[in-house]
Amino acid sequence: MDKKMKNGGAVGMNVLKAKKERNMSLDIIRIISFGMVVYTHFFMYTGYYKLELVGSKMLLMTVIRSYGIVCIPMFIFMTGYLMKGKQLNARYYSGIRNILLTYFFASGLCYLFDCAHAKEPVKATLNGFIEGLLSFSSAKYSWYIEMYIGLFLLIPFLNIIWNNLPEKKHRIILIVSLVFLTVAPQLLNTFIFDVEGWWQQPMMSDEYMLILPVWWQKIFPLTYYFTGCYIKEYGIKINKWLNLVLVILSAFLFGAYNYYRSTPGILVRGEWQNNASPIVYISGILLFVFILNLNIKIRIKWLSKVVSHMAELTLGAFLVSCIFDVAIYDNLKESLNSQTIDFRYLWVTAPFIMILSLITAFVINLASKLVLRTEDGIVWCANKLVSLVKKDKAPEPKAPVRPAPKRKPENPKAPAGNTAPVRRPAPPASAAVKPMQSPDVVYKKRVNTIDDDAEEVIIVVEDKEYSAPAYR
Repeated sequence: MDKKMKNGGAVGMNVLKAKKERNMSLDIIRIISFGMVVYTHFFMYTGYYKLELVGSKMLLMTVIRSYGIVCIPMFIFMTGYLMKGKQLNARYYSGIRNILLTYFFASGLCYLFDCAHAKEPVKATLNGFIEGLLSFSSAKYSWYIEMYIGLFLLIPFLNIIWNNLPEKKHRIILIVSLVFLTVAPQLLNTFIFDVEGWWQQPMMSDEYMLILPVWWQKIFPLTYYFTGCYIKEYGIKINKWLNLVLVILSAFLFGAYNYYRSTPGILVRGEWQNNASPIVYISGILLFVFILNLNIKIRIKWLSKVVSHMAELTLGAFLVSCIFDVAIYDNLKESLNSQTIDFRYLWVTAPFIMILSLITAFVINLASKLVLRTEDGIVWCANKLVSLVKKDKAPEPKAPVRPAPKRKPENPKAPAGNTAPVRRPAPPASAAVKPMQSPDVVYKKRVNTIDDDAEEVIIVVEDKEYSAPAYR
């Protein structure tokens, strides 16, 4: 029995240890998504959008730029994957503090940089900082925070909807309905079919003929959130090699389609290539599921910690990366004396910006933790002070009044001044007690209760008394 108990305890410890083990695949997804953000922004600052799409080099650049948009769905898929079980309570809402502090410090740094880097230096003021903070304009990429705050507030209610759908098919219908409202219009509403040669010159289709309703397009984060919930709940099992082929194929087809829609000419940025387009949605699912199903495990302890910390810093790094985007690409243009930057610089500048952004995010993270610990300390001290004040003001508790013990009645046959029990002689052998069923016999029982040492009881049968030992 002891051996079984020991083995059972060991198994239980292993189960607990497995539950606490960090999912490194999700950390890798975060880091890759952040890297895709930085690589995509390269094209924003290097004059790519002014170049005519001609040749294989521009096709490759278009493929990389187009696939980089998949980073936003990846982040929101992961939100649904990780937060599917969150419930409506005060503890949940307190979790937004770290995000808001990260945004606060990142916005402050971006605001100071903008004031210093402006063509005509601008004096930094508190009013200017607060205005940029509240309008989500100090940090250029803070639109994601603006979206995420709303999503964060809705998540407990979204989980109620998801968890109360009784069957898998009902959840699939929910996702399909949201895809129809938010994703499908981005592909079908992109052509003007009454223009001659619309398919030969697709760049003319930046205006479109309405086929599906577009009113609900902006709620696409809900579509991505519920998709992440579905992946967490049921998983998507695809052969790893087939999944990898589909990832590469979707990346090339997405870039080639954008190239086709824009040639001859510069890149046409239409609805079919924004964050909610069907190509982005499908490509994001394929990449997310591929990395997740790899079930990555890092056995080297220090390397595992480094990867985990990097993943935790990606939000702050994403927000402050605009500082290094502007600083590095503007200086590079000046040094090259050109308004465009060659594609080969992508492989140098993007990793450098990632490293600088992560270092800055590390400092922001330290500041946020310091504020949170100070806040927790202040709350703890306040609670202690309140408890002490209540304790001082509370009246002293009265000692419970115990009822006086009941005095046992004295034996009326005992002589005065004698507290010892009266011992009566045993009844003669001939005196037999009549059976209880006789209606002529009256049974009475009287216990000698003069003190606790009573060892006899007196039984009165009719008018005769008999003594018997008292059993305790």
